[in-house]
Amino acid sequence: MTYSRCLPNSTAQIITVIFSTSRWYTINTDANNLASRWVRAGVLFNVPAAESRGPLDIEQLIVDTALACPADPRLYIAAWSWLSRHSSFIAPHRLKRLALEQLDPQNQATLGLLMETAVEHGAAQHLLQIVSACLETAPEPGPLFDVDRDWFEDSAQLDATALSKKWGRWCQAIELKPDALRPTEWILANNPSFRDESR
Repeated sequence: MTYSRCLPNSTAQIITVIFSTSRWYTINTDANNLASRWVRAGVLFNVPAAESRGPLDIEQLIVDTALACPADPRLYIAAWSWLSRHSSFIAPHRLKRLALEQLDPQNQATLGLLMETAVEHGAAQHLLQIVSACLETAPEPGPLFDVDRDWFEDSAQLDATALSKKWGRWCQAIELKPDALRPTEWILANNPSFRDESR
């Protein structure tokens, strides 16, 4: 999975602590950790799958990815490629709750862009319920990816898609990567909890 501009080296690990009115949340946004969790979900990253310690929490993974993907565009590409094909495995009410509890408005806008882009490319329309119900556009519009903020802000705005401008998280059109996903049968065989509609 590639992004067309030159990327800096990924940081080793970022642990972000976000205050909620009721509790503290510690979200691990280490890029390799997230990539290995996406491998469990069926994305063909060149890293080992995360160790299985119970069912994969796909809604938490999506929220963590929204927080981390500005530093690593491959995570954004993986997430919306996966969502465009497998959004039926998502529990919308749970994803909505996690987004409200754990993401500030700037990162909610990243998730909104991710959801709406996925719907444009085949994801279930119910994702738009999450978008309309709880996600805000970015209070400080600017490039989605850190590399563009550091070096290419003017061209990022010029090349940005209309949808990313709407959300205030500018990025250029990115190619869907369906060939980087395992078949649905593999995903369900390795993640039987995705069949559980009670989540």
